[in-house]
Amino acid sequence: MNVADEVYKQIGINLLSQCWVPPVPNQLRLDIDAGFDEGRNQFSVGAVIRDNNGTVLGASAHIIRHPGSVKDAELCAIRFGMEFCLNLGLHDVNIFSDSLLAVQAISNSLVDLGPSGVLSIDILIMLKMDAFLSINHMPRSANRAAHRLARVASEVSSFVVWCSGDIPDWLLNIVNHDIMK
Repeated sequence: MNVADEVYKQIGINLLSQCWVPPVPNQLRLDIDAGFDEGRNQFSVGAVIRDNNGTVLGASAHIIRHPGSVKDAELCAIRFGMEFCLNLGLHDVNIFSDSLLAVQAISNSLVDLGPSGVLSIDILIMLKMDAFLSINHMPRSANRAAHRLARVASEVSSFVVWCSGDIPDWLLNIVNHDIMK
């Protein structure tokens, strides 16, 4: 075990492999990412939900106005993804973010009484719902689809949702590339 793996183990954060790993059968995977567009001075969010075959059940991209810090934007992204799952009526969802800072903030939320702490507590309450199983950290290399969706939000400057059967080819190409890795 290398040093990074040991640190993750000590702080109780799940770090999976460097590539996308499907959930077990009958569970879903929500990948989340937030991005920053310096030119527009705004954050954007990307979310993609897949089943154990890698099939995209839903994807979304939108802008976050004035989230505060990068950590707050990443926490807003996680909360948005959770709301997206709930709105689609999904359950047994494992949440994945490439923001270690956000995942740590959720696990340490009772210490932080600022905006990040409030967002973290809200996420913890949502995690208690039957819909969600876990929250995990993953490397950016395993989060390509959500990362690209966050960029799309910045480019279109609107709220966009795709549901299964309506997923654009460019997103399916990224998802298929992830599965073949």
